[in-house]
Amino acid sequence: MASTAVIAAYVMAIVVEVLGPLAAGFWAEGSLDVPWRLFLYGALVFLLSQVVVRLPLINLAGGALHIGPQTQGWALFGWLALLAATAAIVENVGRYLGYRYLLRDYRKTWNEAVMYGLGHGGLESILVVGLPMLLALSNILSLPGMDAQKLGLTPDQAKQLAAAKEQIAQLRFWMPLFGALERMLTLAFQASLSVLVAQVFRRHQWRWLGYAMALHFLLDLLAPAASSFLARPGQAGMPQLFDYIVPEFVVLLFASLAVYWAVKLRPLPEARARR
Repeated sequence: MASTAVIAAYVMAIVVEVLGPLAAGFWAEGSLDVPWRLFLYGALVFLLSQVVVRLPLINLAGGALHIGPQTQGWALFGWLALLAATAAIVENVGRYLGYRYLLRDYRKTWNEAVMYGLGHGGLESILVVGLPMLLALSNILSLPGMDAQKLGLTPDQAKQLAAAKEQIAQLRFWMPLFGALERMLTLAFQASLSVLVAQVFRRHQWRWLGYAMALHFLLDLLAPAASSFLARPGQAGMPQLFDYIVPEFVVLLFASLAVYWAVKLRPLPEARARR
C-alpha cells in the first residue's frame, strides 16, 4: 500500500498539472491584458494537432514498425527521433496555422503569443499528464485492497494484480512531484515557442518557425532518450531518483533557453506603448 506521503504528493501534482495552467492563464489575462479567447485557441490547436492528427499517425507507424516494450538500441533511438520530429513539426505548424487563421485579426504581439502558448501547453498538461495521474491515483487507492480470490481472477490476472501492488508499494513521494515540475517547465517552454513562431508574422521571416521546431525536436528527443538509455530500474522495475533527475535537467535546460530567448524578443516598454 502506498504511504500517506505518496498519496499527498499525487494530489499535489494533480492540482499543479490541472490547475497550474489555468492559474497561469488568469495571471496572463490580468498582467498582460490579453483575452481568454487566446488561451482557448492555443488549447484547440494542441487538440487538433496532437489528438486528431499526430496520435493516429503515431499509432499506425508504431504498429507498422512493430514497436513494443522490447524495442532497444538504435531501433528505440530511431523511434524516439520519429516521435520527436512528428511532435515538433505537427505542433508548430499547427501553431503557425492557428496564428494565420484563428488569430488573423490579432497583431500577434508578445503578450498575445504568451497567452496563446499557455493554452497550448495548458491542455497538454491536463490531458497528457493531469488526467492520467488522476487515474493512477485511483488505482493506488483501490488496487491494494483487492483480493484475487474474492474477485475470481485467473492465475495470470492474479499475477498481474500482485505485480501492480508491488509497484504501488515501491512508489516514492518525489516521483509525482517531478512530473508536476516537468509540466510547469514544459508550460513555460510551450509559451516561449509560441513567441518564436509569432515572429514569422512580426518579422516576416520563416526561420523562426524552424527555430521553434528545432528546439521542440531536441527537447522531445533528448529528454526521453536520457530516461530510456540511462535508466537503472530498481525493485519491481521502478525507476530510481537518478532516472528522474537526468531527463528533468534536460527539460530545465531547454525550457530555460526558450524562455530566455522569448524574453529577449519582448519589446522594450516604450516600444510596447507604441504597438
